[in-house]
Amino acid sequence: MSKFDRVALAILSAAAVLAGAAHAARIEDRLRSVQDGGAKLSGSVGCKLDRLIAHRVSGEFARNVIFPEARSAFEKPDDDTFRKYPGWEKPFGMWKGEFWGKLMISGCRMAAYTHDVELKKFLHEEALRMIALQREDGYLGSYVDPEYVQPQDWEKVGRDTTVKCTWCWNLWCRKYTMWGLLMNWKLTGDTRILEAVKKSMDQEIAMLKRLGLRLCDTGTFVGMPSSSVLKPLLQLYEATCEKRYLDFAREIVDDFRREDGRAPNLIANAFSGEPVADWYDESWDWAKAYEMMSCCDGLLEYYRITEEESVLEAMKRVQALLAQHETNPLFSVGYNDQFANAARHLNGVTEPCDAIHWIRFNLDLFQITGETKYADAIELAFYNAYLAGIFRDGTWGARGVRSHAYHHTVRTGQSGMKHQHCCVNNLPRTIADVASLVAANDSNGTLYVAFYGDSTAEIGGDRIRISGNYPYGDSVKVTIVKDCPGKVKFRIPAWSRSSPDRGTWRTIDLPKGETTVSIDLDMRPRLVDSRRSPTDYSPPEKSEKDGEMKYEWRQSLFADYGADPALLSVMRTTPAAEILRGPLVLAKAEVVGTGIEDIASTETIHGRKPKLTLTPRKAEGVTAAWDLTIGEGKGAKTVPVCDFPSAGDLYKDGGMRFSIWF
Repeated sequence: MSKFDRVALAILSAAAVLAGAAHAARIEDRLRSVQDGGAKLSGSVGCKLDRLIAHRVSGEFARNVIFPEARSAFEKPDDDTFRKYPGWEKPFGMWKGEFWGKLMISGCRMAAYTHDVELKKFLHEEALRMIALQREDGYLGSYVDPEYVQPQDWEKVGRDTTVKCTWCWNLWCRKYTMWGLLMNWKLTGDTRILEAVKKSMDQEIAMLKRLGLRLCDTGTFVGMPSSSVLKPLLQLYEATCEKRYLDFAREIVDDFRREDGRAPNLIANAFSGEPVADWYDESWDWAKAYEMMSCCDGLLEYYRITEEESVLEAMKRVQALLAQHETNPLFSVGYNDQFANAARHLNGVTEPCDAIHWIRFNLDLFQITGETKYADAIELAFYNAYLAGIFRDGTWGARGVRSHAYHHTVRTGQSGMKHQHCCVNNLPRTIADVASLVAANDSNGTLYVAFYGDSTAEIGGDRIRISGNYPYGDSVKVTIVKDCPGKVKFRIPAWSRSSPDRGTWRTIDLPKGETTVSIDLDMRPRLVDSRRSPTDYSPPEKSEKDGEMKYEWRQSLFADYGADPALLSVMRTTPAAEILRGPLVLAKAEVVGTGIEDIASTETIHGRKPKLTLTPRKAEGVTAAWDLTIGEGKGAKTVPVCDFPSAGDLYKDGGMRFSIWF
């Protein structure tokens, strides 16, 4: 954006304030997706998601236990109190303060999604309880010391247990609190809540100025958690048109395109073409997946307000780099919440938070550009990594979704809390993100349908109903009731091999009234060879010093967090292959009767092209199951399989064992 454009934008913003405008100007997305409450997911997937909403957001346990526990982090703040984990010498700052905001964001979106008036009333009351805890100066957080925004150097301060912690999540937690309150204001319209957000943001801006700090110099992981406040900051600017918020946003954005190359330099490095994990050394120290994508989310909001094309182009390039180098076997991105060239690693483990933010990042790009590749990425992440991270009864979720063996699922919360978890609290809001794919329209009134799971939607006077139990069934029926004749575009996924228009839109002219359209996709099973190299892993070595086995760090993370040490014996070190049905990863699993010897087998059809045949079978406790026959004739082998999310989405002592590798 030129200097003239920036001045013009400032003048327009000031004029909007003087005119009493409610929102700042923003450019129109190419596609206007159905809003929260305009679409509903149904079928077996919808039922699973409804259970999650009931247990984690709208039910009595959520209202009487989960929300109050999250609020207690502000009633008795102690996130900057000394803490240690067993086996880790350095103290950590905690992140109790993130949970309430995540719950509130999820709750507000689900109140709109379900049209739940009682939930809306509860959330309004809960927001008022929260802002009553705000200090006179505007600080609303879970740290005793509002100015503790930088981690201390543990080596320099020694082992004095009265010093501050080495990790600091203060501003990250505050981001979520302000964001949750903003969502509540949008839901309820209560200006008291908006004023509380303004006071909190103003205190943060003034404090940083007084301390002589930029956001990138605070918190952890090269300042990305703190800098991710960019999205709610810009939402606050849109709501108020107050220039100081846009000025603060520009400071944050400018630190992503610095001439000195300071990490992560998201905008500048996006144009390098280098894999994200290779931008700087020791990616485990800085390349935090979920926090970086949170910053990308904010940068796309910045583009929507300023129309700086270089920012949009940078984010499109970041998405392309992640899709190429970080897509893991579960179709999320990253390795255990780190960008680490995950596409090369056989033993996949992903945080649900990574899938959630990968979906959100792609949704923004889909709405801005209208390109189907972003919807394809959402679909693959949703039907695999995301759904696998939700317990089938809706009560909890996974900390780490693994490619085989079993998921990392623990029944306890984080940061000393019983019922709070970073990923679990985030899970519900993605329901609304995915539902927004069901229908969209453009400035010409063309209707777009990009999601084929059972669902209903209404947008622009058109009503849509999708049936067929996709992707578990064999057909998709889209019934559309149009109030006037018009064009409808249907997404044809890139994986549908026999479709000549795959990876694009299929356009049909529909008359006024009701029409049912059959969408034929190539649902035949297909083999996908891993891009992963066995040379990425070093064999276990015994240390002469202590006699213990030492593993390459990603191997250790795969079997970390209390997992059975025997998992290391089934970690793959040779190429392997996945089998997909449409967007759905298939798994060998105990729950459908696959034998342990088949689950743990390291034999592979990688590099071969055997005939693959799926025959539906009945099985309890799974969404869908088949008998998979590999090969034909005397050399054929048949093994029971199910959809990947059903293979391990239940807490069980010893885990629900499965494998996606064939």
